[in-house]
Amino acid sequence: EKMASAIADSVASRHNGPESEINDFKSLITNGISGAAEKGTTFQFDCSKEGLKVAVDGKDQGVVSSSQLAGAFCDVYLDEKGVSPTLRKSCIETLCTE
Repeated sequence: EKMASAIADSVASRHNGPESEINDFKSLITNGISGAAEKGTTFQFDCSKEGLKVAVDGKDQGVVSSSQLAGAFCDVYLDEKGVSPTLRKSCIETLCTE
């Protein structure tokens, strides 16, 4: 629950859509970890124009159909206040080189 809340809260602060989308996103994570994430748990988040897909330990949990939510998730890592400035810099250098 703590892991799901932490991830969802990071996205929520960047999301301008309905709160129900954040709740749905959090539920997908929570359902995948069945209570608490254990050491070694893997999360996969696929962002697209169609929405944000969640998988936990290789098992698809579902999709929240919202491009706004997918964009907010990407912003957690790629905006100016991103959680990893090093990752942001690396993405820019890798994807924006000629």
